[in-house]
Amino acid sequence: KKGLRVDFDAFRNLVHKNLGVARNLRIKNVQKILYSLMKEEDLGKIKRCMEYLEGCVILLKPEVAYKAYKST
Repeated sequence: KKGLRVDFDAFRNLVHKNLGVARNLRIKNVQKILYSLMKEEDLGKIKRCMEYLEGCVILLKPEVAYKAYKST
């Protein structure tokens, strides 16, 4: 039996764009996470990478992250 095929094209395109931004800004830890997201196919691992990425964003700009959290 074949498993469900997930099309990651749009997701990877967005990740690729953000990887370019992270490289330009020289944010090394975000670059590593985005690079992993470019290559990963396992949805569980992708979810963990996204959680790590969210943590990095909070560390970079905590007051903006807090305001976004409060508005949801």
